[in-house]
Amino acid sequence: MKQYCEKNGIKIDNRFHEVEIAKISIIDRSIEQRPLLLHHTFTREIDAFRYLKEENKHPANYQVLNFKTGKEYQLQISEKPVMVGTFDKQEDADPVYGENA
Repeated sequence: MKQYCEKNGIKIDNRFHEVEIAKISIIDRSIEQRPLLLHHTFTREIDAFRYLKEENKHPANYQVLNFKTGKEYQLQISEKPVMVGTFDKQEDADPVYGENA
């Protein structure tokens, strides 16, 4: 995650290192010039979208990334997550998950 953020100019929330890291992360892109990796992580995409809804955050401003599979999701009108693309997850070099978690 850290390498992905560094490579893509994404700031990491200061509280990120205070929580247990799961494979699903959210990137706040509401300020285009300053994207931010949120400190909340999740084990399922649906939980990430539930968090966005509960926090009253507009899903279009957020990127939901699965760092285990390398897939990006967005919330559709049906409120069901849909894979919209892939990204370079750098699984072999990412120490967050250790050995190919």
